[in-house]
Amino acid sequence: MVLEVSFEDFAQELVARDLERIAYMAPTRSGSQLTAGNPATELILYCRTSLEEAKIESELATLGIEIRRGAWIGEEAIAIHNNFFDCHVVGVAYRSESRNPGLWMEAFDNEPTQLDVLRQFHREFQLAGYGAEMEMDAFLRAVEPTVVILSPDTIRSYAQKTAALLTSADS
Repeated sequence: MVLEVSFEDFAQELVARDLERIAYMAPTRSGSQLTAGNPATELILYCRTSLEEAKIESELATLGIEIRRGAWIGEEAIAIHNNFFDCHVVGVAYRSESRNPGLWMEAFDNEPTQLDVLRQFHREFQLAGYGAEMEMDAFLRAVEPTVVILSPDTIRSYAQKTAALLTSADS
């Protein structure tokens, strides 16, 4: 069983549920996730936070909770927080220097707007040294991007259709 709480309630719930004072921390795209568990009761305590790791560690350390790297993962946790379906996947097709078009892919924890996607696309190209001297508007005119944003529901639907096709092909 998975109990998801806010970071502010995590320590209190850990104590209230009589869990060992050890929490496992793992990075996510927007911060960190914390889990604590009890194999005997099959309880996993879970939270997400955008706080910096040092802040998480210091706040929990003052409450006597040890932080380790990793995560408790149970079947319910996988079903509820399946990383494949718990994000928005975006693609940007663009005119590249080669004969073939380019394709840039990224995943976002929260639903991005097309402008969010294009800003990240431009930022990553700048960091890689491509179009670093170009303002975003000029860069976008040069590469002629086309943005596609897939929601978690759309991704799940595609995965289910593919699984059904593969199952019927095996029959």
